[in-house]
Amino acid sequence: MTAPGGPVGAPELLESRLAYRNPWMTVREAGLRRPDGSDGLYGVVDKPDFVLIVPRERDGFHLVEQYRYPVGSRFWEFPQRSWPEPAKTSAADGDPDGAAGTGGP
Repeated sequence: MTAPGGPVGAPELLESRLAYRNPWMTVREAGLRRPDGSDGLYGVVDKPDFVLIVPRERDGFHLVEQYRYPVGSRFWEFPQRSWPEPAKTSAADGDPDGAAGTGGP
């Protein structure tokens, strides 16, 4: 089967399987046949809705320091949080937990 609405020469989807799932993301593997006939494997990461909080005070912003395992380093970032289920509130409603527990549900 071919990806619906794909451009001419788009890869053909041969198979798709769930590789990994947790409350913060789902990883699927898609086996494809490229237009040149070679086969390929693509990893597709699906993430739930999220909120990014930009706490401003006077002439600056508040940041949180996070350790990011894939790059082995710490970074300063705005607080953020994902919803494990589709959001039932708008982004304007803010985080129901007041940004507590940033980094995951």
